[in-house]
Amino acid sequence: MDVLAADPAIKIAHLKRNPLESLRSLVQARATGRWQRTGTDDDPPRVSISVSECEDFFERCARQKELIEARFSAHPRLTVDYSTTLVAPTETLFRLHDFLEVPRVPLRPETYLKQEHRRLADTVLNFAELRRAFRSRPEAGFFNCLEPSEPAGR
Repeated sequence: MDVLAADPAIKIAHLKRNPLESLRSLVQARATGRWQRTGTDDDPPRVSISVSECEDFFERCARQKELIEARFSAHPRLTVDYSTTLVAPTETLFRLHDFLEVPRVPLRPETYLKQEHRRLADTVLNFAELRRAFRSRPEAGFFNCLEPSEPAGR
């Protein structure tokens, strides 16, 4: 990584995603051994995630983000939010192509199938418990979706 950081001409594309969604996907992929969707697959299983597993994962994500930002602060950078790739995959990819100054090549639809289409609250069995555990912590925003049976304002 030092070789890359030493060259300020190297462009950095940063894909941002809610770390809780990333962790949920990781846990599901480990449970099924399936790391991508073919379009004919069943939905991944609903999963439980421990508070300590979340804490460890969130801490690793934060440390990695700080390290990358510090090491590559002088580099040209493009930040893309993961949710944007879902609603506008071709436009997002073309934006990345333009940033990297490479020819635009469209995606095949099967390239960007999302493994999990359900909400976090519908796929993490202990979502309410996790949200309570993190409610007064900086990570509280990762839990900003409502559970299906929960009224707004809680």
